[in-house]
Amino acid sequence: MNIPTFEEYKVLPKEQRKEIRKYQELNGLPVYSSKEGIPSIRAGVPNLKARGPRGEYPHRWVVGPDRLTHIKYRAFHKHRAQAFFRGEEYELTFTDWQKIWERHWWERGRRIDNLVLTRIDPEKSWSMNNVELITRLEHLKRNGFVRRMNRS
Repeated sequence: MNIPTFEEYKVLPKEQRKEIRKYQELNGLPVYSSKEGIPSIRAGVPNLKARGPRGEYPHRWVVGPDRLTHIKYRAFHKHRAQAFFRGEEYELTFTDWQKIWERHWWERGRRIDNLVLTRIDPEKSWSMNNVELITRLEHLKRNGFVRRMNRS
């Protein structure tokens, strides 16, 4: 097959361009990869995606390939990030956070009767001595009370 120049290549019908690209890939020839006609890096490596496979990489997770632990680790980071965003001190480690939630993990949620982690004294930092698990309803009542106390 005779490979056309890029100027000739770009005016060809789509089907012919596909055939030329396939021929170039199979024979290890440089393949036109952009509007400027620059040969791609993947010459000689047929059918290789430039970005690699998409999806999760459990072997790269800090906590290992266990999916549940990974979900817990993400929840911990989200919790810690929210505390930092609000300007609160945060002393809990992931192991501390896991110990707090180990028996009640499946009781977390957004419903009013689900459990949340809250500080006993809102003026102190997030630490093992200053946190407790309570229902979301109780947490909301307590926050309303704290807001009323701060207004006066």
